[in-house]
Amino acid sequence: MKYVITESKLEGAIINYLDKTFYPDYGWNENTRHGSYQEDVDRYGDLVFFINDQDSYIYYGCNANGGPEDEFFASYGNLNNYKCPLLLIYPKVSEQLNSYFGDIWKPIFKKWFEENTGLTVNQITDDYI
Repeated sequence: MKYVITESKLEGAIINYLDKTFYPDYGWNENTRHGSYQEDVDRYGDLVFFINDQDSYIYYGCNANGGPEDEFFASYGNLNNYKCPLLLIYPKVSEQLNSYFGDIWKPIFKKWFEENTGLTVNQITDDYI
């Protein structure tokens, strides 16, 4: 049987799935409008988001060479050949999303993440770095 679904309904279904399945263990920080996520990125260089106590996606900021933990950043603000800020989706998450939605989930995940964190994502990848 073939079904027709509008793009907006599909996006809504994916966002609903993300909310139910990939909501971070510690919730979204309610102070995103005040830049608290950005303050953590500025201080530590990245943010790891956990689902069921397992790292599931990570945000890399653009503070290249900000400290010894940033040795993978080039001086021009790239991480390996990726543009930052970079959102890396770990394989266990991306494989699950790919099995349900193909690769159409990526721009929706990016939008969902940006709306919930207040952070800007330049590039999203599911390649393991």
